[in-house]
This record gives sequence, structure tokens and C-alpha cells, in this order.
Amino acid sequence: MTAFISTSSLIGYRDLVTRLHGDAETLLRDHGIYPQDVAATEGLIPLRRFMHLLEDSAHDLDCDDFGLRLSEYQDLSILGPLAIMAANQSTARSGVQKIIDCIYQFSSGINMRLSESGSPRMAQLNFSWAPSLPAPRHSSELAMAVLKNIIELLCGPDVAPASVYLEYDSPLPEDRYRSYFDAPVHLSCHSNTLVFEARQLERDIDRKSPVLNEVTAQFVRDTITDIPDLVTRVEALTASLLPTLDCSLKLVAAQLGMHPRTLQRRLSAEQQPFEKLMDRVRREKANRYLAVPDMPISVVAGLSGYSDQSSFNRACRRWFDATPMGRRHQLSETTENSSSIK
Repeated sequence: MTAFISTSSLIGYRDLVTRLHGDAETLLRDHGIYPQDVAATEGLIPLRRFMHLLEDSAHDLDCDDFGLRLSEYQDLSILGPLAIMAANQSTARSGVQKIIDCIYQFSSGINMRLSESGSPRMAQLNFSWAPSLPAPRHSSELAMAVLKNIIELLCGPDVAPASVYLEYDSPLPEDRYRSYFDAPVHLSCHSNTLVFEARQLERDIDRKSPVLNEVTAQFVRDTITDIPDLVTRVEALTASLLPTLDCSLKLVAAQLGMHPRTLQRRLSAEQQPFEKLMDRVRREKANRYLAVPDMPISVVAGLSGYSDQSSFNRACRRWFDATPMGRRHQLSETTENSSSIK
């Protein structure tokens, strides 16, 4: 099955390539990634294309630390609505665990695990790609450096890994890695792992943090900018938050700076109660992603806001009078018929 990754994983790509005197638009198109897709807030691209893009960009631009440099443009905000959920947890550990539990919504080809290390005073965050995928160096270094940035945001700026372990060998000198991770980095190890002091992950998340507040504010701006009417704004926020599996009237109201009862009252006045609106948005998202032939049905279910496939199956029967695969077949036939008419 084809693994996908959010287009937000390419935040900063254009700026970095331009800084390195390259042509970002050409590189994107050469890898089947259209510039307008990169600009979409909830777009998806095949993960292998993303990986090949980073490796080829590093080679063409003669930049041995391309993945690490790209990480300087990225932090918790690349996770979109999942960033909101992580920032709303009580402790840094629960925020990281939330990301781990829902990371498949960001990419269906990523595996992560948080566990105690050999010492009870230490915790380790393990990262790997799905077994069917390659493990290219620049994509892996980008992922590890961004994870380090995310943990710093959740724990506080004074937190840094105690050590970093990477699976591959590298031409980069040790001091280059140390400058990015602010920790000793070991190469050719059995896993990609960030090791932290366990007590640091038990810190309460600072909800007054200007950086975390900006992440939330930027998410809302990206989602509802230039949308004047309330119903459409709620639809846009709901569509973005559904993949977190925690979308609710309360959460949407909080992003709009409204009390939940006020929001429900105003939606009802428009004859659009929240439950009805959310069901419609789920239906539209399911229809959109079922039209992507290689996207696993389990991923479509998650992106549509369902934690289990059986609930998604029932919803599809209610919406389309068909199973998810049956609806995918219907959509495929519609596309083929439209093409033949043209």
C-alpha cells in the first residue's frame, strides 16, 4: 500500500532551495509534486516522492546537511491540527504520546515509540519508517531534528537531548551534528533514537508560552483566513481537526474564541447544528480520499475522524449505500466515464 505524508512536511523547502541557489519549482515538478499542492494546508503526497525529493535536492544542490537545514524551518506547527491537540495536553510526555498515537494522520509511513531507556532516569523516543520503505539519510535527519524541535517546544527551551543515535553512516563531521542537536550524536546504530532525562518530559506544558500560542494562532489563521461567514469557518476548522480524532464543539469554539453554547446557538440559528455539520464534513472528506486509489481505507477512516474502521464502514453505508471499497469503485467508474466523454 502507498504511504502518504502531509504536504506540511515541505514547509520551508522553497526558502531553503532558493537560499542554496536552486529552482524549487522545477525540483518539485520533477518529482510529481505540484507547487499548489505544497501550499495546501491539508494536502497529502506519496511518501516515497517526498523522500526522493529530499535526497535528489541534497545531491543536486551539493548540500550534505539538507535535511538538517530544512529542520530549521519546521517545528510543532507542521503537524497542523495534531499540534493543537499536543499543545493542549497537561504534560510534555502526554503531548509527545498524543503525537505518537496520531502520527499516522500526518504520515502513514512513520512509526514512533516512547519508552524508558536502560536507566530509569532516562526516556527514549524511537523513530522509524515503515518496513516497506527506504530509510534515506536526509529524510531521517529531517525527522529526527524536527522531533527534537517539537520536544523543546513542549518541554521548554532549556531542554536538549542527552544523546542522539542514528541508524546510518554519514559524511558529515561530528561537530555539524552537535550544532544541530546540542548533544553527542552516534552513527551506524541499531535505531534512530533521541534520549532525554525522564523528568524533563514530566514538565507541565506552558499554555502561556508565546511560541505555543503562536502555533495555535497560525493554525487558525491558515484555516479560516478570508472566510467571512461562521458556518464555513466552522466547516473549515472541523475538516482540519477531524484527523486528530478529538474534534468537538468545545474545541472548535475555543479556536474561534467563543463559548460552546454560543457557537451552538448561532449554528442552530443557521439551521446547521454542529453534529449535522460535522457529519457533512466527514462525508465530503471520505469522498475526497476514497477517490485516491492507493490510499489505505484505514487511513481514509482516520482522516475522516473515525478511530475504527467498522464505524467508518457503517457511515459509508449510510452516506453512499455502499462499503468504502464499493464507493471507491463508484468514484473510479465516474472518473473513467468522464474521461471517455471528453
